[in-house]
Amino acid sequence: MSGCWLKLSGANNFRLALVTSPAGYGKTTLVSQWAAGKNELGWYSLDEGDNQQERFASYLIAAIQQATGGHCSTSEAMAQKRQYASLTSLFAQLFIELAQWHRPLYLVIDDYHLITNPVIHDAMRFFLRHQPENFTLVVLSRNLPQLGIANLRVRDQLLEIGSQQLAFNHQEASNFLTVAFRRPLKPLRAVVCATMWPVGPLRYS
Repeated sequence: MSGCWLKLSGANNFRLALVTSPAGYGKTTLVSQWAAGKNELGWYSLDEGDNQQERFASYLIAAIQQATGGHCSTSEAMAQKRQYASLTSLFAQLFIELAQWHRPLYLVIDDYHLITNPVIHDAMRFFLRHQPENFTLVVLSRNLPQLGIANLRVRDQLLEIGSQQLAFNHQEASNFLTVAFRRPLKPLRAVVCATMWPVGPLRYS
């Protein structure tokens, strides 16, 4: 897990930081701990209802407003009143306002696998192509999202953390359980627990 933390510490060098794994690997825990040290960061946790374009737009802009202390008031008003032709036109206005924001800025979108609306996928691909250089989008998902990942990877604009990196290695599992249970971990259990996030190993007491 220390390797994941080190990778995330360099997220500001990428347009997209993508954390993917099945449930139970600690995606949200890892990113929330990393985000705790960031003042200019917005967090948007999705549910199925966010496939509605207007709702998605409103909450996404609200999260960026949280991160910037209300810097994007025009975009916020447009989103709330639904005064925009499309998501991409709203995002274009957002980027005009963010052009005056010169410090590193982060937006975390959790549970992106819940988005199935192709219009939102298209808009987020536009978002990634045009977001300011000082803006990093952090996406957590159970699967690979439809965000133009291949193109970002080729351009070296993508930071990826997957389930193999999220899993404990044998030594990390052993160290964790030794502390948790105040006794050394048997070798067999070290192997069993090596692919688990801390929530999993605690059941092996």
